[in-house]
Amino acid sequence: MTHKPNKVLGGDVTEFNVASSEKKLYLSPVMDLYNSEIKVDRMSQSATGRLTNQSLKGALLVLTKDHELMMHTDQGFHYEHQSWDTLPENHSICQSMSRRRNYIDHSPMEHFFGLLKQEMFYDEAFESIEQLKERIDTYIFWYNHDRNKKIKRPVTHSI
Repeated sequence: MTHKPNKVLGGDVTEFNVASSEKKLYLSPVMDLYNSEIKVDRMSQSATGRLTNQSLKGALLVLTKDHELMMHTDQGFHYEHQSWDTLPENHSICQSMSRRRNYIDHSPMEHFFGLLKQEMFYDEAFESIEQLKERIDTYIFWYNHDRNKKIKRPVTHSI
């Protein structure tokens, strides 16, 4: 969590199966942990380090050059690849990774994936990869602009 936008981003990859075929689609979004906005996303039919690298490069295009950025990910193979290691370093990004099997550290991304799949993927039959891509793009636009994401903070009372 952060108190300013564009300071702490989260990234991860999730998989979608297309029911009418053996094909899979992988989504790699980058989320601003200040307000849960998806800054950028990339999709591919293969889960590679290139996919996550493209996501981070896309996020860098929408940020100011003088950012003081931390990028939080899990320890998936995408983020342990040599090409990923040099990317944050070359752009003055502090990299943060969840500890193994500690999903609380990475809960904002996991929460987004849960909402995405519950609200637009489960109980739907997609005829093609292209149809699924279009539906994901539509969902992310709606999620960023119309979905209520207000964070309810507990009320504390001092005695």
